Amino acid sequence: VPNPLEIAPLNSDSRYQQVEYVCKSCGHKAFVSDAFSTVKCPKCGAIGKRTVLLDPRLYFNIVEEIKETVPEKYCFHDWRHTREVVEAVYRIIPHCPQLTVRQKRCLLFAALTHDMGFSVTADGHEAESARIAGEIANGCEYSKKDILFIQSLIMATVITYRPRTLCEKIMRDADLFHLGTGRRKERSLLLRRELANCGQMFSDDEWQLRETAFMANHHFNLSWIEEECEQNNVRSTRLSGSRCHNGASHPL
Repeated sequence: VPNPLEIAPLNSDSRYQQVEYVCKSCGHKAFVSDAFSTVKCPKCGAIGKRTVLLDPRLYFNIVEEIKETVPEKYCFHDWRHTREVVEAVYRIIPHCPQLTVRQKRCLLFAALTHDMGFSVTADGHEAESARIAGEIANGCEYSKKDILFIQSLIMATVITYRPRTLCEKIMRDADLFHLGTGRRKERSLLLRRELANCGQMFSDDEWQLRETAFMANHHFNLSWIEEECEQNNVRSTRLSGSRCHNGASHPL
């Protein structure tokens, strides 16, 4: 029996039974109620038991925990950002057929837990996130090897770190995926508000200079995201001829 289906628990409400599946045979997407049942794709008829990459109950439980434990002043690094990063990983995965199921699962778990450290501190939150992720993963029966891998992926989001492996690059690009979408300006306003909540104030001119300099120097590690970003004309603030490998000061 073919196994063409993968779970993508992207529904944002608390009804974790509602999950989205993607048919590997034809690419059709649909919401179904049972995350663990054998299903038939209504478009092409492919039948298979879906590979659950991220337990939808775990997904919604952790999102709820982030809502409850991360202080409201972190209005950028909140549960919505976590949801966006998880969704970005799901979007990136089909472009990387060399990924194993283990790598996909660890990437999604890392995306889900990568900012939980904000419940403890903003400075060095990546290390706290890695610690918390390890505790949760251990309770979910991830292997010690998987836990170390998940923690390394979370630490790859430290801005001064240059991602080396494909999985690290995916994690980094997923964390900043909004920069290549039409939501960049909206997210920028939230970041500015979060920094103000933490005592870092910027005038309009100062913020514009900060944004322009960052967008001029930022690039995605995966070429198709960078190309899509250019096609969407998101780089309207890019300074001509400027590009570096994550060397600029990052606003996140």
